[in-house]
Amino acid sequence: APMASAGKAEIIEFLTTAPNKKTEAAYETAAEAKRAVENTIEAIKALLAKNDSEGVTVVGLGGFKRVKRAARMGVNPSTREKIKIKASKTVSFKVSKAFKDSLS
Repeated sequence: APMASAGKAEIIEFLTTAPNKKTEAAYETAAEAKRAVENTIEAIKALLAKNDSEGVTVVGLGGFKRVKRAARMGVNPSTREKIKIKASKTVSFKVSKAFKDSLS
């Protein structure tokens, strides 16, 4: 079966509807939930952007880490022409063991 993808809207809906019916909704309104989700994302981005940042770990979820990619040679797939790919910075994410274990 194809994997269903959930985005920010689905997270906001989850936080406002208590889908498992065992708990109350975390937020009264979608606006509150949206603000919480967006503030969390902005906080992670700001903490990663600090020059001395080793990364951001969210216990129970996983860790975000800044990664530098070296310059390298690549191939344009349509022309087979060799191209130079510039050095770049990106972010990696590693899922925590607790989170992984909760899925099995």
